[in-house]
Amino acid sequence: MKWAYFYHMEQLSVITICFNNLKELQQTCNSVDSQSIPPHEHYIVDGSSNNEISDWLNFRLVK
Repeated sequence: MKWAYFYHMEQLSVITICFNNLKELQQTCNSVDSQSIPPHEHYIVDGSSNNEISDWLNFRLVK
């Protein structure tokens, strides 16, 4: 089996958990974005943080 064929069969999912720590969430998202193989999906689970995180995530989605 060739690597290219195998790669197309696999999908990478990333799950990030955060609670009131926007700076570390931004660093984590930047790190995920900079990977050579991007994830198929990136879930962010927010433990009822403040509005700063939800505002940043909404801004990030619009970009």
